[in-house]
Amino acid sequence: MPSALQEQFPRMILERIKGADHLIFDVDLTLTVRQGTITPELANALMSSGKTLGVATSRANNELDEVFVGCGYPRAQLLRGPVILEDGGLIIHPGAPSTQRMISDIQFKAVWEFIAHVRTNLSEPMQAGSPWRKLAGLDAPPVQMPEQYNYEVSASLWQDISNGGLAHIEKVHTWCSNELSRLGLQDKVRLLEIGDGTLRISAPERDKGVALAELHTQGVIDLSKTVYFGDGRNDIPAAQVVQANGGAIIVVDKHCPELMALASFITPAQGPEAIKQLLAATARIT
Repeated sequence: MPSALQEQFPRMILERIKGADHLIFDVDLTLTVRQGTITPELANALMSSGKTLGVATSRANNELDEVFVGCGYPRAQLLRGPVILEDGGLIIHPGAPSTQRMISDIQFKAVWEFIAHVRTNLSEPMQAGSPWRKLAGLDAPPVQMPEQYNYEVSASLWQDISNGGLAHIEKVHTWCSNELSRLGLQDKVRLLEIGDGTLRISAPERDKGVALAELHTQGVIDLSKTVYFGDGRNDIPAAQVVQANGGAIIVVDKHCPELMALASFITPAQGPEAIKQLLAATARIT
């Protein structure tokens, strides 16, 4: 007889997770709450799943390390599957001698030319010790481009979304688009607003879906035996590729209708709590 926890989820979904070889997760708002870390409870559930675990994220390599602080396991112990960083611009996978840079030299040069251009157009800090700056005198909430993370092929431009700042993100996006055109880089650099006021600057031909498709073709991962967990707009390419190859998509938040349309299942709970519940229910089915 199913437990009360199991009854929250269709048996078909629990069987898909149980039968999967690989579980691939977005990080922010999927494995963690906003600006949070993986909890010891979730880490234990992930380890107990017996699956090969991987992630696909916009984060830089050292930025990803932050979410494992205090969870009870080293990152390398939890993640034995592929690690897709910077929206597919970098890939780490078992058997690879080192991190693979997945963009061309021309794209690499263009992305960093534009990143440098944005930085030269940032004002002095708003106050001592603050990372927030104004962008080229723009009448919009302040932004920051964090420099403590080792982004290799991309950057994030964060906008202060407090006090209604999220309503003005299009001003920053428009400024960046205009500057790309002025510099003649519009075909070599992609801008992608991924939610919560974050604008990604990266190469146009890379995303999580492209990276997963490459790993599938190389035999690193079998997407037909994969369940992908995500929440937002930059998970759409990954969801499309996993779905096209026979895998399943679990959406753990209801804020992105385009991603929800691709879902095999949309969880009633959100983020880490949803994953914990799903893994616990999966472990109990026979």
